Amino acid sequence: MKQQKKKALFQTITIAFILIFGIIPLLSQCNKHRQHKHDTHIEDTGRTKQTIDSTFIRTGVIDLLSIDKNKDGFVYQDEMHWNVISDEEGTCPFPECQMPLKKVTIEEAKNNLLENGFKVKK
Repeated sequence: MKQQKKKALFQTITIAFILIFGIIPLLSQCNKHRQHKHDTHIEDTGRTKQTIDSTFIRTGVIDLLSIDKNKDGFVYQDEMHWNVISDEEGTCPFPECQMPLKKVTIEEAKNNLLENGFKVKK
């Protein structure tokens, strides 16, 4: 009986270890696109490393009014990476995306960001 309890305890500890050290790093990869802190970023695509111009990638508390440099009430936003925002037309800098940025109102951009877990300056 003691042997069975030891085996069950060992299995429980092993499963907990796998969950903690296997799933948490995996989950952090899901938010990888939100962690850019530099003007350029090296993306490992599995084949070659590519430099990404992250000029349009916004982090932290996003100030949409400061992005709207021409003060027309519109910005351009990627529909896959919501924190990719510019005051002028362009494309998403991520190699797997490259979608054209969509023209949206400041309010639409704010709602998109908030709905997708980003912070917006009030």
